[in-house]
Amino acid sequence: NKIKVSKSDVLFISDNIKSSLQEQYGNGNYWGYTDRDSFCFMMKHIEKIQSNVRYVTIRLHPSENINSYSWAIKKYSPFVKVSYGKTLLDDLLNHNIVIGSDSMAMVIAVKCGKRVICSIPPSGKDCSLPLKEIEILKNIIL
Repeated sequence: NKIKVSKSDVLFISDNIKSSLQEQYGNGNYWGYTDRDSFCFMMKHIEKIQSNVRYVTIRLHPSENINSYSWAIKKYSPFVKVSYGKTLLDDLLNHNIVIGSDSMAMVIAVKCGKRVICSIPPSGKDCSLPLKEIEILKNIIL
């Protein structure tokens, strides 16, 4: 049973890939995109994802600095906010749509019955999560 709501709330899952790719390969853009690229690609096409989005909450990766998305808050506030001190399950329960790049949190979201979208931009690698339920944003906008 899915609860019908008039507005949609989006949870963006950040992976902090730039830091880990920089550490591993010496290039934060090794996969052809960063979390910022993925977030901006999502925001550019938010109306194509869902026409009635009320707000977007960014869920930081545990290794990320709390100010990692201060640029997004400045640009999109009050439409965009950051989740502070909530568990992944709390965040999933309070959002209708979950969007991210290649995070295991997206797999959990699918298992919770959420609409899940991969927002890796066209310049990036393909999503490696092996679930057919995950929609691919670059295919949605075609």
